[in-house]
Amino acid sequence: MGATLVVGETHLKHELILPQVDAAIERCDADRVVFLGRLRGSRGRRDNPDFQPWDKVVAASGVR
Repeated sequence: MGATLVVGETHLKHELILPQVDAAIERCDADRVVFLGRLRGSRGRRDNPDFQPWDKVVAASGVR
């Protein structure tokens, strides 16, 4: 059984954080990622479109 990776609030910094999450998934052999906080916009900010494609790619590799 792989590890569970927990990621805190991203504050719409997906471009910086998602590559680090990818590296941590590999390093820890994680099979599950849990995001805490808002993933998509807050208080008048636009949603970051980078998250959804990443989510589908990671899910296709077997990470839940």
